[in-house]
Amino acid sequence: MKPLHLATLVTAAALLSTPVLAQGTPAPAAPGAPTAAAPMPAPVAAPAGYTPVPDHGSLTADQLIGAALHGPDDADIGKVTDVELGADGRTTGLIADIGGFLGMGSHTVRLGFDHVGVFSNADGRVIAVSSLSEAALKALPAHEKPAN
Repeated sequence: MKPLHLATLVTAAALLSTPVLAQGTPAPAAPGAPTAAAPMPAPVAAPAGYTPVPDHGSLTADQLIGAALHGPDDADIGKVTDVELGADGRTTGLIADIGGFLGMGSHTVRLGFDHVGVFSNADGRVIAVSSLSEAALKALPAHEKPAN
């Protein structure tokens, strides 16, 4: 009988642990790999005179509600109207009205921090900047406030 080498054993173990997929079934993505359904957002640059808030989860609702929302081209495209809090009480997302005038005709969306950056200036003014354009934000499903 011929002795087996370590490389042969490792290859065999890998083949045995690989799941068998039905024909036409796409292979699962590696953990942490971006998927086609969830494209990676473009990085959000700090507007002139502003610096990134390093721990946006620690900002209070008072600091965020009413903040201007800018698009990737720095145009003012909306306003933060509410915040979403996690079980730990930290801010996990922003609720914003996009477009409209005096609250009429706006489109309310939820933005996670994967699509929005939070910045402050020397005076403590806080703004949010989305990596998505106004048109892309208006195309998102409307945010429905959860019933309590």
